[in-house]
Amino acid sequence: MRVRNVGGPRAALISPASISFASQTVGTTSSGQQISFKNAGSSPIAIYGINASGDFTEISNCPASLPAGGSCTVAVSFSPSMGGTTTGSLQVSDSAGSISQVTSLSGAGLVPVISFAPAGVTFAAQAVGSTSNTQLVTLTNSGLGVLNIRGLVASGDFSMVSGTCSGSIAASSTCSFSLTFTPSGAGSQTGSVVVTSNALGGMFLALPEAVPTSVLPRLQLPNLLLRAVPQPTPSPCHPWARHSVTRST
Repeated sequence: MRVRNVGGPRAALISPASISFASQTVGTTSSGQQISFKNAGSSPIAIYGINASGDFTEISNCPASLPAGGSCTVAVSFSPSMGGTTTGSLQVSDSAGSISQVTSLSGAGLVPVISFAPAGVTFAAQAVGSTSNTQLVTLTNSGLGVLNIRGLVASGDFSMVSGTCSGSIAASSTCSFSLTFTPSGAGSQTGSVVVTSNALGGMFLALPEAVPTSVLPRLQLPNLLLRAVPQPTPSPCHPWARHSVTRST
């Protein structure tokens, strides 16, 4: 609905002129910041549209027609899709003039980063059907954003028997998990641990080949290193990435 201004001066005011949001973890949403829109004139103002751009969203309680002296508010939230500084704006189109009312918006996205320790994991040769001693792995969030772990699963003949890696891991904080190896048959075995989280890119945690003692009882297994390797994701800024733990070469 459009409302015509009938007589008298009119003026639309928006405040503040700019908002700088606190740094926010990629894939999460900030609390809303309030922007006020006021009709400082003596006639009604028609509001044609209110739009936020970039990684910013708006929720408005503004009516289609704002009476003289009336005001309304718009709540703007920040949801960064990638790390680093980003900008946007809130724009109100109205009948008060040919130029829209604009509030400048800015914020910074923080990215969590996964790293593992120790640098190598080695299981001793193990008899078929028997279970090895546990190997402890420490996972560190070495990025700036909060790491949100949604899943951590071992495959193959490797099992996760305990761990504290779930939920939210603050920047520079750690968690740990323990792995065992139970060979189901003779020969070399490989497996993986997949970490599903909001960390970007990809990373591999290496599990070594393990050979049952019933086949080669004197074999000395080589150490295999943990290393970071980029994996393709649906987009460079995808908020939920998967991190694979696989055998190093």
